[in-house]
Amino acid sequence: MLDSPYDIQLVPNPGNACALCCYTMVASYFFEDAPDFEAMGSICRWKKGYVVWEFPFFLWFSAQGGKVEFWDTLDYALWLEQGFEALKDSLGEGEYAYYVTNSHDLNALRQDIAACLEGDVIFHHQKPSLEILREQIAQGRLCTVVLDHAAIEGKGGEVVMHQMLVLDLTETDVICHNPLSSQGRAAHKIPIDRFTYAWLEAADGCLHAYSMTS
Repeated sequence: MLDSPYDIQLVPNPGNACALCCYTMVASYFFEDAPDFEAMGSICRWKKGYVVWEFPFFLWFSAQGGKVEFWDTLDYALWLEQGFEALKDSLGEGEYAYYVTNSHDLNALRQDIAACLEGDVIFHHQKPSLEILREQIAQGRLCTVVLDHAAIEGKGGEVVMHQMLVLDLTETDVICHNPLSSQGRAAHKIPIDRFTYAWLEAADGCLHAYSMTS
């Protein structure tokens, strides 16, 4: 395990794979012989050009002795019962359209979701908050967030869901490894008000917190 989140090397994004970059970085923080980006793609069943959902990684991380806790407003029980289409009203048109357009076979994830919810992954069916994020960091957990990156850039219109690795949270800024592109932005400093808007207002963002079981 590395000494500090700041020791994590930013993993560049080859295109629409920000989540996979984050999972690779999380693994590199906790495990000396962590899978590289390509190996993590296999673990997460990545299909190039499509977003990567978290559940295969949650299951892999848990199997390595890790602890996963996450906060999300998505009704995963409803997804399991009726399919992803049932979430359209609760997600809103923009976010729903983003996931449908940029995901490969959403309903195939049901088995992974069920395994997570029935296993050791801790799920809070609620919107996260800055207070929860600050508490998780204070407890030594490594966190990632999903937000609307277009809102961070000050752009309106189409929702662009994006995952980033949180390195630190100060009174004024959130510092993240931002796998935005092939270069990315290491230790990207984002003012708290802009981050909060992009995370909790422009989209129903979520929070993933990782640690090792004692």
